[in-house]
Amino acid sequence: MSPNSVTRYINIVRAAINHTINEHGLAIVNPFHNLKVKGAGNGAGDRLSLTAQEALAGFDAMGNTADHRAIYLTLWDSGARLAEITGLLVEDVNLQERTVHIRGNGIRRLKTASSKRVIPLSDRAIEALQEHRQGKQDEEPIFARYGRVGGNTAASAAMMKHFRPVIPDKKKSLHSLRHKKKDDLRAVGCPEEISKVMLGHSNTEVAARYGSGYSLEILRDWMDQSNRVGQT
Repeated sequence: MSPNSVTRYINIVRAAINHTINEHGLAIVNPFHNLKVKGAGNGAGDRLSLTAQEALAGFDAMGNTADHRAIYLTLWDSGARLAEITGLLVEDVNLQERTVHIRGNGIRRLKTASSKRVIPLSDRAIEALQEHRQGKQDEEPIFARYGRVGGNTAASAAMMKHFRPVIPDKKKSLHSLRHKKKDDLRAVGCPEEISKVMLGHSNTEVAARYGSGYSLEILRDWMDQSNRVGQT
């Protein structure tokens, strides 16, 4: 069994033990907490994160193509998946609250149930998205070229033609912006549970499924901190 497979099984066992500890009020530490598996980590096909300099170089490579620049900026500052952004409808962006609502629609399905979420947006991402929202109805896609089934694949192919010449490392791609956001959240000390909420990662920890979730103000504070780190 590969080290990464071992890690996945350990995550399941850890969640089961956490459930038992919580349900029975046991005053013990989960022995699988922070257990490291030698050799687990990036596999041959895994994507690596971008540095701030690489992220900027990738953005500059988008040139004057407005929709590519808007998509790239939103990926950079939100950590969302490409399909989640190319599949946005006008009504998914709330200008008053400065948020984007990631949810399933006729353009694309969500990867997991936990992918449904509300993400605070940076001012520059809001400005970029608003340029493509103007003059459209709520149910229309924000990105006319890519707001369709398979649009994310088309956007990836078109944007990677500009991205690859400046970022030649084959383990780095547009998806590396998502890895960068994870690293930036970690760099500012964002709690793992909040990071998972904003990135739409599934969470097997039983305790995380109790309560009503985190407030928008808390999410925005951590997102703003990570953006400041991620852009320098």
